[in-house]
Amino acid sequence: MASRTPSSIQRIITPSIFLAFLLNQVTIGLYAQNPPQQRPWIDAWRDATVAIGTPKKTLPKDSTEKETEYFHVLGTGVVFRIPGSPYPWLISAKHVLVNPNLPDPKLIRIRFAWFEDRRIDEYLGVAVPLFGPDGKDLRVVHPTADLAAIPLVISQEDAGRKDSIGVAESDFANEDETYVGASTMILGYPGAIERQFWTKAIARAGIISWLSSKDPKAPILIDGTVTYGHSGGPAFRTPLATDKFGNFVPTRTAFLGIVSQLRYQKMFALVNDEQFPITAPNGQQVMFPSLMAIGVLEPAANVKELLRLVQEYLKSK
Repeated sequence: MASRTPSSIQRIITPSIFLAFLLNQVTIGLYAQNPPQQRPWIDAWRDATVAIGTPKKTLPKDSTEKETEYFHVLGTGVVFRIPGSPYPWLISAKHVLVNPNLPDPKLIRIRFAWFEDRRIDEYLGVAVPLFGPDGKDLRVVHPTADLAAIPLVISQEDAGRKDSIGVAESDFANEDETYVGASTMILGYPGAIERQFWTKAIARAGIISWLSSKDPKAPILIDGTVTYGHSGGPAFRTPLATDKFGNFVPTRTAFLGIVSQLRYQKMFALVNDEQFPITAPNGQQVMFPSLMAIGVLEPAANVKELLRLVQEYLKSK
């Protein structure tokens, strides 16, 4: 398959200055099109977070049940606005978008959050082709990170709304906003929960557990209960918290990165204070992913690199 790789408020401030500062923080980037005065702040992020999936048939329990189709979640994606592009782009984990085991290797389907009133068995999402009419691969792939992008060339009718959505680079967290202990939130469509909750992204809170002090492109670890289906979803700083020195300051919501992996933990049986591994019939040790709530992020710096590759791709057309 062909793919393309071509920054503390330490002084006392008056209430009026504080208010002006706070309002300034929430009227940029993502909030410019979705004013928090009118909507909950998380809604703009939820709107930019989509479920990636495919139609799947149910298995009837008996002869009285009919076989039906439903939207089966494969992962999560984030819509981005890219300067110079006439349409938004969907970015997800590479292992979600570039997956040889996709049921239909030519397209994926996505569901937007504003279709939450439609059950997954009555609305199967919008089809997004992975290849153009000429057969060329439309995906732009990061050469080293677990990231890939695909253009969202869909009609307003299929999208279900006229106003544009998407994360902008002005929403990306800077160095001062990214530190160990910072409060985070992740959005995604974990398949472990019941299907009735697959209609819009599930929010889960956590903190940054580890990051490199020297390499902004190194993976970030978050303690945020990441499970299957979160892959490709966004992680972001939550507003109104503290800076990295512990001062309480007004902070904006800022994009940290894309969920890439979860971490497993081995399970042992304890007998007379001795540990024995639990093994499957084939001899392999059993792993319990739910016991370790650590997730791995592809940081915003790598997402920026992918956005540059998309821009290069657009210029070459």
